[in-house]
Amino acid sequence: MVEPFSDAVAAMEDGAFTAEPVQTQFGWHVILREDSRESAPPSLDSVRDAIKQRIEQDKFQKFLVNAREEAAK
Repeated sequence: MVEPFSDAVAAMEDGAFTAEPVQTQFGWHVILREDSRESAPPSLDSVRDAIKQRIEQDKFQKFLVNAREEAAK
């Protein structure tokens, strides 16, 4: 959730509506918090491959940007 939305939800009690609409980058929202539950973060083993792939993609993007800049000189 984007920050203004998540801040509004965190401040609410279960079963309540927002008193005022909440503005985010996606527009205006009237929020109903029906229920909440604790969620545990995923284990490192379950996200390790995704993290590794993201790091490799970021490094490759930086490599491409640098290569293009060098080629343009």
